[in-house]
Amino acid sequence: MYLAEFGRAVPGKIAVGFHFVDYLAHGWDVARALGRPDRLSEPDPALTEAGMAIAERIPNEPPSRGPGAAFAYRVDVADTASPHQRLIGLLGRSPEWTR
Repeated sequence: MYLAEFGRAVPGKIAVGFHFVDYLAHGWDVARALGRPDRLSEPDPALTEAGMAIAERIPNEPPSRGPGAAFAYRVDVADTASPHQRLIGLLGRSPEWTR
């Protein structure tokens, strides 16, 4: 499948994985933009775990990360952060962000 964000074709399994991670991240984005509390914006822990397995493999350097890339650089999160907050940090978002 061709992924425009990466400018190349990837196996379908990888493309579906990236779209899955997008759903987890953008679901959090929408929940935060609406002011929903974390307990309502965090998905089932099994989904977060599956997303982490993908997000941890995304290199934290260009061309995968940075301005104009598909992902921002990773954000450090507290050791006490929930698994989903750690996922959000891996994807370049601060779990502390509020609207």
